[in-house]
Amino acid sequence: EPGGPQSLLFLGPAGTGKTLTTQVLAQQMGRSLLRIDATALKEMGLKEMEFLLRFFAPGVLAVEDFDRVPEGQGSARLLLLLERIRRITPGTLVILSANDATKIDYAALRGERIDWITEFDLPDAEERQELIGPVLANLDWPVREHCEGLCHANLVRIAKCARAGGNAAQVVKAMLRLQELSEKSKEAEKGTNPDTKPAA
Repeated sequence: EPGGPQSLLFLGPAGTGKTLTTQVLAQQMGRSLLRIDATALKEMGLKEMEFLLRFFAPGVLAVEDFDRVPEGQGSARLLLLLERIRRITPGTLVILSANDATKIDYAALRGERIDWITEFDLPDAEERQELIGPVLANLDWPVREHCEGLCHANLVRIAKCARAGGNAAQVVKAMLRLQELSEKSKEAEKGTNPDTKPAA
């Protein structure tokens, strides 16, 4: 709306509804939506970016995986893009989405580049109960007790599986195993230090 925010940052873990919220917001505003993967920006020139903006003239521009833009040239291009959007298409609402706040180039957050930040959290116990409680109530395996830490998208998949007569318990176990492996991988990356010498 006139006088409203021009750029938003949706911040939160994958599967918590950032993309869906962007789509619903565009629909409710009656605007066209153009989605761009932020990692592709490092391959694009400014003229290509301007062409996309002028050709599609999106009412809402969604720049996804904002936290995956490498610092340096890719990040600089994104900052220039934000500034040119305000000049070329001042009515366009820009929505950046990111999973990991620690990987964001905070130069993008300075000044007037981001007007509003909205955080998306993993569902708490009450939300998990609302999402999957009714359809999993008759299962022998205590699925609900093992769903802590799963995102909204995965909980919806579990509920759909249960409604379709599938083995929701196996789905949950597989998701938890993948989550465990992902966390171990992240811990291994944090613990990797090229200057650390092995113990004698």
